[in-house]
Amino acid sequence: MAKVNLNYDHLSENYLFAEIAHRVSAWQDSHPDQKLIRMGIGDVTRPIPGVVTDAMQKAAKELSSAETFRGYGPEQGYDFLRKAVQTYYRNFQVELDVSEIFISDGAKSDVGNIGDIFSNDNTVLITDPVYPVYVDSNLMSGRKVKFLTASRENAFLPLPEEKDAADLIYICSPNNPTGAAYTRDQLKLWVDFAREHDSVIFYDAAYECFIGEEDKEIPHSIYEVPGAKECAIEFCSFSKKRDLRASDAAIPLCRSTLSAAGNRCAISGCADRRLNSTGRAISLSAVPKPSFRRKAVQPYKATLRITRKMRRSS
Repeated sequence: MAKVNLNYDHLSENYLFAEIAHRVSAWQDSHPDQKLIRMGIGDVTRPIPGVVTDAMQKAAKELSSAETFRGYGPEQGYDFLRKAVQTYYRNFQVELDVSEIFISDGAKSDVGNIGDIFSNDNTVLITDPVYPVYVDSNLMSGRKVKFLTASRENAFLPLPEEKDAADLIYICSPNNPTGAAYTRDQLKLWVDFAREHDSVIFYDAAYECFIGEEDKEIPHSIYEVPGAKECAIEFCSFSKKRDLRASDAAIPLCRSTLSAAGNRCAISGCADRRLNSTGRAISLSAVPKPSFRRKAVQPYKATLRITRKMRRSS
């Protein structure tokens, strides 16, 4: 007899953003003359820039010619794109081997699916409020989830204490949904905590492009912090820095030096094997120049500044 995964009973009835959309629609129907500031899902508000769509059209056109046609790409992503990511991280004095860089179909998928290579017996620590995928994916697997409150009292940047010990730790900085960002010294406390407890940090850096040039104390990558390469997996995304939501691609980074305590198995090898079996890298890629990146994120940086002001005045 077929049996369902009873861990789904621990989930809320509706996905958070679907529930928000339902409530927004109902409110707007009853208040047609009122303007609503949307603070829910980070949906696109501007068209994809021409430099990206031009590159997509060019890549699609190549598939119509026998001389330039390509079938499935490499499971880990095309070398030219992985090398471009490698060069990008050098801007932060982070040196990566190309074999540590994986190109996938989106960071949401990655932060949810990364649990596939870890035991369901692991305890998970997640800051709250939180991007719902962190919670839902672990509840689906039956893992115990602990929450660490991010509030005005700790500037929405909670730091670890002994009672917070866990096997897997999710950190998002700059954070979704609060906008708060850890300094290098604060992240060092998390890295030291993870190394002391043989934990692995899942570091979501999807919003690193919102960090201003003046914010020297805020790292763009957790790998800027000494010791992080022994305890952290980083996830980054094209969707924010290249204005590519709805045409998504992501960059999971897994250092070859990272291993799990139980059997000291190389996590990078497990991540590679999982991607080969169940994942797929994007087939069309466009990597605009840094000058375009700065232009693309300006409207969203303005939104972040407004959010920070609202948070401080709350």
